[in-house]
Amino acid sequence: MAWRVWHFITLVLVALLLGTTFGHALEMPMKMKVDGRLWLTFQHTLYSYFAYIGAPIEIGAILSLGILSFFARQRSRSFYLGADRDPVRGNGFFCSVVGFHQSGKC
Repeated sequence: MAWRVWHFITLVLVALLLGTTFGHALEMPMKMKVDGRLWLTFQHTLYSYFAYIGAPIEIGAILSLGILSFFARQRSRSFYLGADRDPVRGNGFFCSVVGFHQSGKC
């Protein structure tokens, strides 16, 4: 039961966190077209709630992932399957972000 509860809590918190991140990414092209003074006004007026609401969501998502991984340790099959796959995903992400795939090092 605790596994399902923490799984749901983690899923909701990570979805909310990704929503705030995606919101910033969507508004960036329009913000790049304005002058510096207006951009600074945007920063001081529009994003105050990102600090008050977004920061606890981000910290909660990190903590709930830690708790979920603790519960996954007790479920040996899911824990070991996730542990086997994470280094592969991390390496692929690192290579695609850094750009080593163009030089043939990955």
